[in-house]
Amino acid sequence: FTPPDISGRVRVTPSRLHPMAFRDLYDSCFRDLPVVLISKEKVRDIKESVTTLDNVFSSSQYVVFFFGSGSRSIELGRTMEELVKKRNEPANGKTKDSPARLRRFFGLKKKKSSRDRSSPEGNSIVSVVRVGGETEEEMIEGWFSLVPSEDARIRSRLLRSLSVETNPSIVVVECSSRGVVTTDGRRLLAEDPKGNDFPWPTPDVTTVLNHENLVRWEDGKVRKTSGEKAKVRALLFGAVWCPPCREWLKQLVPIYSSLRSSSLPFEIVFCSSDRTEEAFNSFIAQMPWVSLPYDPAKTIALTRMFNVHGIPSLILIDEANQIISRHGRSVLLEDPKGAFFPWGSRPVQELNEHSVSRLRDEPALILFTEGSPDDIRFSLSILDEVGPSLHEERVARDERRRGRRESEQRRASADENNSTSSSLDGVVPSYADPLQVFYTGEDPICDHILDRILCLGEAELPLLVIVDSISGVFAVCEEEDVSREVIDGFVSSYKKGKLNWRALPSSESSRTVGGIPKEAIQEATRQSALIKISPSQGSIGDENKDLTT
Repeated sequence: FTPPDISGRVRVTPSRLHPMAFRDLYDSCFRDLPVVLISKEKVRDIKESVTTLDNVFSSSQYVVFFFGSGSRSIELGRTMEELVKKRNEPANGKTKDSPARLRRFFGLKKKKSSRDRSSPEGNSIVSVVRVGGETEEEMIEGWFSLVPSEDARIRSRLLRSLSVETNPSIVVVECSSRGVVTTDGRRLLAEDPKGNDFPWPTPDVTTVLNHENLVRWEDGKVRKTSGEKAKVRALLFGAVWCPPCREWLKQLVPIYSSLRSSSLPFEIVFCSSDRTEEAFNSFIAQMPWVSLPYDPAKTIALTRMFNVHGIPSLILIDEANQIISRHGRSVLLEDPKGAFFPWGSRPVQELNEHSVSRLRDEPALILFTEGSPDDIRFSLSILDEVGPSLHEERVARDERRRGRRESEQRRASADENNSTSSSLDGVVPSYADPLQVFYTGEDPICDHILDRILCLGEAELPLLVIVDSISGVFAVCEEEDVSREVIDGFVSSYKKGKLNWRALPSSESSRTVGGIPKEAIQEATRQSALIKISPSQGSIGDENKDLTT
């Protein structure tokens, strides 16, 4: 049974993999998040150690988000600690960690508006907000620790808006614009431990990825060529010394030939991690597509731009160099003839060995069934409304991002470029909590997820589940029957933050934040007039779950 393609029922504009911008969600989702000042000393009044993320932003030039826990993050944390100390050394006779600064953090003095950046002192501070970690070694005095929320959506929004993919991760945000400077701080810190080039701005991709400066293997040698302006390009990161890269090449060559024979505006661009130019030449001699000239520095720059942390990797990008999919190999293996070109997300898709990697991109609504042809027909019949509706939200999000980028490119004033706009005046936009929609067929990966990942192997089918893998949680619909109305109600509860989330088996529970018992922080933040939690954020803390690990 071949399920019908219902994408024709909605707009043909594909949704790209454009995570929400941090600054787009700052006012509505992040500014009032509570954080705790980490201190080695015993805290007398916990309320004096709790402030908001906006207070930290208002008193800093850059905020470094440090994600992760465990032994790997400890050593990285020590290096970051030294960098921050160096950046925050006294200047002009003033100590940046002065009592006056701390009073501003905790609201003991009238705080400037987060949009008023005229103070030189406020523009010379680097602050660190830690997300995750609870051991004494992980807690670094003077840093801030994010207080976990019982609303899983908050952590999910933060991780996705900052493009966090690895543990540990370091993301640098410029406070006045709330724009992300780099998401690759972990690698950059290792390369520049003293922070001589901090905050490590990411170069413009067009300066590196120029279609007029490419090479191709022809007639036994490397020749310069001018690549086509393809609608979709696949950046292939690899090297001849890597066995999986050589295996990928065998799979990709026939697919590439098939796509090119269909006259699709598609091109693969090889980005080499080979150790020598001779090795590079031997590898591209096997490739029918174009390549960047051998230049390790340019490849490293591209890995920073596209958050590539290993090889082989195939990243699909559009004409504006925006990511369509990080899972290019899976996309091409699933669709070698280009039926779904240009391969943006679809309103409803089958969960299988090729699409399972997309569960990492955004939260997913999954309808589990036995996977028979009748089950698939049933799934498509009741998902045919919610799928396109949720897909439209994502398309609208992408268009908003695209319109904003174009608008900023037209601005000539630096003041305008650094301005920030709130999301609907503090109202959480619908695209802040996206959902992909999946149904299950007969692929064994579906049983594996149900049995081994969610531990729901004994549950009766059909079963409706929302999985947020990046936050490490999932929720199960408790209704006995599954219908359009039940699905709509389940999605509505998700959007309103009313789901009963469960931790995935790999998630751990934490009892402290910044070395302070979570129960004490919970009580302090509820009583303190300093912390104002918006209705969209819910209450703070949860004695049963920790969403920061």
